[in-house]
Amino acid sequence: MYKMKWFLSVSVIVAVMLIGYGCDQGSTEFVLYDIPICPGDTSGGGTPSLVYEDLFPLLNDHCWVCHQPPPSQNNGYLDLTVYEELMNAQTTHAPLVIPGEPDSSYFLISLTDSADVRMPPGGPYLAQSAIDSVYQWIADGASGGSAVQPGVPVSTSLSLCWEDSTKQNLIITMTLPAGSQTNLDLSDQSYSINVELINAMLSVGTHQVIHDFTPYAPGIYGVSFSTDYYSETIWFEI
Repeated sequence: MYKMKWFLSVSVIVAVMLIGYGCDQGSTEFVLYDIPICPGDTSGGGTPSLVYEDLFPLLNDHCWVCHQPPPSQNNGYLDLTVYEELMNAQTTHAPLVIPGEPDSSYFLISLTDSADVRMPPGGPYLAQSAIDSVYQWIADGASGGSAVQPGVPVSTSLSLCWEDSTKQNLIITMTLPAGSQTNLDLSDQSYSINVELINAMLSVGTHQVIHDFTPYAPGIYGVSFSTDYYSETIWFEI
């Protein structure tokens, strides 16, 4: 579960990879980071509201191949890589999203059999669990999350924390001082598992992805983050 994916005149290329690390037979040592529990631990009580960034993985898989900059007739003049573009889209069915009213929001309807033309055209269509996530996001108020809050960050950063004390969901937070082509990938040490979580042009601001570690075997993993002027790798053990 994610609780938590293109083109600007000035771009900072960001590569963020979540990679498994196997035992090294040489002398190289890695300092393991003790990932903290996120502030405001809600274990045992309530479910945090979804924000737009939580939908990035499903948008990347099904929507962004067409609905990316620049808006054009080919993509219905709709850019889904930026929250404000969706909320302010001037399309036939605008407004596409009515916060708190998923059943009246055409953004959700377009993903179901109720639409005149179901999205994405010709499929493959979203799984019901993904549609449920869109429904829940709109029902929660259709928030854009931290990436669309006022203020411009002055530096690039990466941080990790566990959502709660169960250490099931890892929250990966990226702060970008400029719009950047961003990749987020999950791999195990042998690369037999290689899942692309985000491959998109992200806007300036803070972006957050939550990844469920329940299916993965215990081991040492690393989150590597880099731009043209910044790089960092965080190693940890689960």
